[in-house]
Amino acid sequence: MHKTLLFILIFWVFSTFLLSAQMVEDTLYIDGTDKHLQLKNPEGNEFQLCFIQNYDDDNNNNAKDALNLELFITGDYDANVVIEVKGIKFKEELFIPAGTVKSIKLDEKAQITSYEVIEKGMSVQIVSDMPISVYGLSTRFQTTDTFLGLPNNVLGTEYRVMCYHKSGPRMPQFAVVATEDSTIVNITPRVITKLERPANTPFSIKLDKGDVYQVVPSSSRQNRSFDLTGSLIKSNKKISVFSGHQCAYVPAPPPIILACNHLTEQMPPISSWGKHFFIGRFEKRTRYTYRILADQPHTKVFINSKLKTILQPGQFYEGISDSTMQITADNPILVAQYSQGFKNGDLIGDPMMLLISPTQQFLKQYRFATPVNGFWNHYVNVVIPTLAINSLTLNGKNVNPRKFKQIGLSRYSIAHIEVDFGTHYITCNQPFGLYSYGFGFGDDDYDAYGTMGGQSFIEYIEFPDTLAPTIEIDEKTNTIKLIARDDRINDSGLKSVKEIFNEGFDVKIGNLDEGAPQTPITISLQQGSGKFARVVFEVEDMQGNKSHYTMCYNALAENPESIYSLTDDIVDNCKPGNSIYAGLFGKFSLVDHTADFYKMGELNSLGKFTGTQATGGYFGVEASMHTGKNIHLAARLSFDRLSGIISAPDSLIQSVRDPQSGNLTDLQEAYNLELTGWYASLSVAAQYYLSNYFYATGGLNISMSLVGKPELKRSIEFPANFVYENGSSEKVLDDIDTGTDFNILMPSIFGGVGLNVPVLDWLNAYSEINYNVYLSNVNSSGEWRINTLNWLIGLKVDTDIIFE
Repeated sequence: MHKTLLFILIFWVFSTFLLSAQMVEDTLYIDGTDKHLQLKNPEGNEFQLCFIQNYDDDNNNNAKDALNLELFITGDYDANVVIEVKGIKFKEELFIPAGTVKSIKLDEKAQITSYEVIEKGMSVQIVSDMPISVYGLSTRFQTTDTFLGLPNNVLGTEYRVMCYHKSGPRMPQFAVVATEDSTIVNITPRVITKLERPANTPFSIKLDKGDVYQVVPSSSRQNRSFDLTGSLIKSNKKISVFSGHQCAYVPAPPPIILACNHLTEQMPPISSWGKHFFIGRFEKRTRYTYRILADQPHTKVFINSKLKTILQPGQFYEGISDSTMQITADNPILVAQYSQGFKNGDLIGDPMMLLISPTQQFLKQYRFATPVNGFWNHYVNVVIPTLAINSLTLNGKNVNPRKFKQIGLSRYSIAHIEVDFGTHYITCNQPFGLYSYGFGFGDDDYDAYGTMGGQSFIEYIEFPDTLAPTIEIDEKTNTIKLIARDDRINDSGLKSVKEIFNEGFDVKIGNLDEGAPQTPITISLQQGSGKFARVVFEVEDMQGNKSHYTMCYNALAENPESIYSLTDDIVDNCKPGNSIYAGLFGKFSLVDHTADFYKMGELNSLGKFTGTQATGGYFGVEASMHTGKNIHLAARLSFDRLSGIISAPDSLIQSVRDPQSGNLTDLQEAYNLELTGWYASLSVAAQYYLSNYFYATGGLNISMSLVGKPELKRSIEFPANFVYENGSSEKVLDDIDTGTDFNILMPSIFGGVGLNVPVLDWLNAYSEINYNVYLSNVNSSGEWRINTLNWLIGLKVDTDIIFE
């Protein structure tokens, strides 16, 4: 890096929505336990930091190769700060006015150059009477990086480190700093260490407050890999962990892509890792490298909603991309982004490493600064909820929304914003992510810097996923694009997306890897689908939460925006709710007569009337209307014949002479009653749709006889050859009036099931079976009841369409 940066590079981040660096807690109890989240920000009153080794220390006689170590400190309040490195007897006290940044150069001896040696008192201890934010800078000529210092109150006891591959003789490395005396640290390296400690085998050290312990891999050829990434560090008390590389080539050789650069970051504890990340490309650069590190077994990693890999504890996935991407996982992960070497084809900048903040750790406000004027381009990548773009301000001015582009199918968008030299303040009404970086050119070729703008440090405690997945409209054209989502904080990802009913749409659901946060759905009208179409989706997540969505097409909608509508429920009818249907139907009935009487009007029978069965029915008209989510109301007028002859044979047997033979023979006669006239029946019914086609129905009916009385006949039961004077075995008895006991009006109740099938937009065919029970007697002087089993089949038209 150019020497002018040795005293210039200023970079800091702090969150102003928290009033102090005291730990702020929001207690959210989980399943009746006392587990809760602790919301912490990266400001603090005490820090234990260190500087891991930058490049080589062997040739530092050249002035421009001299090592420069600096701290940059800022805060919202006037602060008295003490900086001390006890191991080299360095101590400086200073006053930092509110809202300013102070640069403090350290003795180059503060850099840790030993390997697997307990360096007593070599931490950079910073103590302040007010909350401050701290950045560290380590630079030699053309090899520079910065790190965000984490205060003691956000530290943890369990870490995994992120480094990079060995680059020639230059090694990946990490360092542990104790914040308290008698700290027992257990280290499980992923590869053989410099002192030949075996890979994947834990060893322990004991550190006191301020002690530092740095680890690099062995250069022995028996090392199959030299990358320390994924090494596990656990302790009984809070520790600081730094990791990176002396000077890394990115991407990993072969071939070597010049040039190498120093990498350093302070690692967040595993408790603050997350599941949901976004990585944006670097402005002016074509490609970048990224890494994804797992801590738990069988961690599924999805990139842009596609399953990319399954990682075991300490394993990482490395990739190269030229575009923005979304990364999700079913377990917490750590994600890092690397710019590539100067000669990857861009001829801009050099390698640098920055950690990507998970979305649940985003902040609402950031303050940052860029290096001084020189041959540098400075940028920020802003990852923001798409709905919050209009609230984003940079230095008090709204950011042009057209700078943002939605990230794939996600709820977030990204912008690459160039910024000038100086201090900047950016804020939004919703939490967002910020990453600041710069690339040298001209005299400052072969250099770069980058770091995340900051993050909160919520100790990750996973809540149960109780929220059902959603579907939303992404784009409305002739082809409708939908997005099925399960991508909120603590969402478990999608398990399935199904169409459970489809009438009139062509549907294409994207290939879904179980656990993916989103998947696309594309729908379009089928050829000849007409004025209405409907499709119902069922969406389920990995925890079994389900939801249903209905997409309707209604060509008659008054508002063009309502022609296509998406509803988060099952909609049984996409036609207008007030549509009135008119129809005709035929009716076939099985009529059951139950009788038990002797008398009706003037009739006094010599025997008892009993029941019979017959057929009836005929035709009717109907009007119906859709009144609710699953309810239709229907009114029908039908014209029926309640056929059936009930008979009462005489109990007295007569003896008469056969006119042909002259012999005496037995004669039995009977009275017969028949409902010969038409009935007009008016019914009202409710139809409850159990599915898209099938419904259950029930209602009230009243039937009115169109004649005044049943027909009464006298008939000869036997002998068969006897006839009356009219030449027939039966005769009508008009002189006996049964009408005085005849009930002209008969109410009834009915219930049944039906099937309704759309034929055309304006025409439905339907069939229904119902059972009708009359509530009154035909004969008011005795028991004569009628029940009918009815089968209706008909057609009905949508009058709104017919008369539009």
